[in-house]
Amino acid sequence: MLTPDRAAELTRRLGQGESKAALPREFKLDRTTVYRDIGRAQAEPGRAGK
Repeated sequence: MLTPDRAAELTRRLGQGESKAALPREFKLDRTTVYRDIGRAQAEPGRAGK
């Protein structure tokens, strides 16, 4: 599971157009984990844009 800070960084970088395949490799995570945790971070009130 990603920390909230790492999830926010991934979300930000994806929003800037970085590769959805490259980021999980860089963070040494399974792609499924990344998408699940990013979805949680985006769904939490007050987390948008952090």
